[in-house]
Amino acid sequence: MMPTSISDLSRFYLRNANSFPRLSRQHPNRVGITLFWDCENIGGSNFLMFLPQLIRRIFTYFEDLDCALEFRGCFAALRQTKKTRTDCCALMHAGWGLYNAGINIDIIPEDSGAEAADLSLYGIISFHNH
Repeated sequence: MMPTSISDLSRFYLRNANSFPRLSRQHPNRVGITLFWDCENIGGSNFLMFLPQLIRRIFTYFEDLDCALEFRGCFAALRQTKKTRTDCCALMHAGWGLYNAGINIDIIPEDSGAEAADLSLYGIISFHNH
């Protein structure tokens, strides 16, 4: 069951953001992984619930490479709506902890144009800085 208060949800998101290994294995050669996550189409405001499992699956899928995979970061843009307001507040509340875990989230105001999420994901504009 998902937490309902902003503080509990914030702690839950922080725990998930720090729950997966950043390196697939020890190896002198490494390939970095950076994700650009389109929250409006995949996962919505609960995308952090899926991130640890996704990273583990990526590590497993590429385990036969002659190198280690290293999680470098995740950039996500999320539009705040009435439905996602609590989640967005919890994500903002966990801001620095998520940033330190390599999770960069840009909360986009509801009244922004349709292209705002794409522009945010590619670093052209930013609405919420940690």
